[in-house]
Amino acid sequence: MYRKDIHPYLLCHIGWLMLFSLILIAPTTQVYAAVETSLEPGLTVSLGNDNEIAVKACPTGDYDLQEWVDRLLANPETCQKLIKGDCLHVPLEDLTPEYQLEAVKALFPNDSHTEEHWIHKVTYVSTRAIGGETLWSMSKWFTGNAQNHTKISAYNKMSPRKKLYKNSIVKIPVHLLSPAFRDMITFEIAARRTAEGGAAKLKQLNGELVLKMDSQGPYASYRMKRGDTIYSKVVMQFTDRVTAEDVMEATKLICERSGIRDPRRLKKGDEIKIPLDLLSVMYLPPDDPRRVEYERLQKEADRYSNPIQTEDLKGIIVILDPGHGGNDPGTIGRIGHNRVYEDEIVYDITCRVKHILETTTLAKVEMTLQDKSENYGFKDVSYFQNDHDEYVLTNPVYRNHDAKVSANLRWYLANSIFRKVTKAGADPDKVVFVSFHADSLHPDARGTMIYIPSTYLCSGNGGKTGIEYTSRAEVRESQYVQISYKNRVRSEGLSGDLAKQIIRSLHDEGIGIHPAKPIRNQVIKRRHAYVPAVIRHNIVPVKILVEVVNLNNSDDCKLVNDPKFRDKFAHAFVQALKHYYGDK
Repeated sequence: MYRKDIHPYLLCHIGWLMLFSLILIAPTTQVYAAVETSLEPGLTVSLGNDNEIAVKACPTGDYDLQEWVDRLLANPETCQKLIKGDCLHVPLEDLTPEYQLEAVKALFPNDSHTEEHWIHKVTYVSTRAIGGETLWSMSKWFTGNAQNHTKISAYNKMSPRKKLYKNSIVKIPVHLLSPAFRDMITFEIAARRTAEGGAAKLKQLNGELVLKMDSQGPYASYRMKRGDTIYSKVVMQFTDRVTAEDVMEATKLICERSGIRDPRRLKKGDEIKIPLDLLSVMYLPPDDPRRVEYERLQKEADRYSNPIQTEDLKGIIVILDPGHGGNDPGTIGRIGHNRVYEDEIVYDITCRVKHILETTTLAKVEMTLQDKSENYGFKDVSYFQNDHDEYVLTNPVYRNHDAKVSANLRWYLANSIFRKVTKAGADPDKVVFVSFHADSLHPDARGTMIYIPSTYLCSGNGGKTGIEYTSRAEVRESQYVQISYKNRVRSEGLSGDLAKQIIRSLHDEGIGIHPAKPIRNQVIKRRHAYVPAVIRHNIVPVKILVEVVNLNNSDDCKLVNDPKFRDKFAHAFVQALKHYYGDK
């Protein structure tokens, strides 16, 4: 209702005035809201209203802030200015090329490329005369230099001020692209040309893979054999994915590429098409720069072999590290209604190794962890009750409240032990560090797997801050660690040498080993590679992490629950140490 003494036309004018006032006082920011999408737990990428792309990384159960710095930043020395509160905020230009590419692909999933240019499809627009994606912002994202917008407009034969609408296509020529985008196209072009007409020796990739082409581009071809499964034979071997989540993700991508509806119904002779971006570096085309560098590092590391020859492990110092404990039980396997706790199982195996070394050899044993109620005893039982009284033997001791802190304090402790014994006259090559764990992999995986330190992934300056670290004497001795390139290469070579001897010893005793690739120098989780914390910044030259079994596999779970198996494994491990150090 309206008052009869007010003319309807006046009401109309008042309405228009009110609408115009709202427009005047409206904020001048772009109409589209900031976009944010998750890359993985703890990691998000956003496109702000200022057209800036940035990645935000917050500590999780898997990664703390320093580990995000190591993974994300092209120049880790710039980290201080990028830390805001508890998280890391990284602009696109400060990311490594790998993460630049991943961030842009997440925000613009409809983008594509040819041999000549990157094809960008406009996704975020404004209904106003200004705002939304611009040639200026695209130039900054894809070339690293916003001034290239004039070259891009000329290439696309459009005005630099042209309004861009949703699904508009803008092409960025390859020669203008930043390395993150240019290198991906360059590698694909090389693979395409090799697959189409390259020499047979280039088409034959490592193992049983062949480089081929179809309408979607180059791929690695594998023909299924009797007894193969796509999970264990294809994914775990050729892509290095081993966790259940990563194996299933890679399987889905491979099946989509191969036109496979049900991966469980494959038969002998079926072709599997593996996208090249999923391949482990060792299976890439022979002339791919990443494989060339990988093989160079492998040859360099393989030159190193153990120089120590000693009888009954005389003078050898073995640092034993049973994984997890306290509030962190590690992986929990199941046999019926019973639980199998990783920390209890590997503590029992470690104590058996300690006992055998101290009673049958001349080696000296140092432990990183102690169960206060069990001391260093082991039990001939099939099931363990999970307790929480395990302590890392730093000064002062650390009760395992936080799994990340515990893992890092172990390498600090190992480094302190190494400094102490070498200062006292021990030969550095007579010190060995072994961390025992039980894996949590895809259920198809079985057997022992051993991790050694990757030369490439152990670079950089490692160290932790915070009272839980700095209150320990071992951290105050040397809070930050940087291992030289030469020592990293040598450590990978020596550690690999020991790992091979352990695999041989286990095989001789009839103990199962991972069939695809039992020795690895990196872990791949959520598509990214890393080295486990206990061996990454560990300065002991010979250092390995042994995953005794896969607790997600029911057969492995039953096996490790048997005290006879645990004893057999411990004896086989000690025998391997004796062979490694020259007791033939």
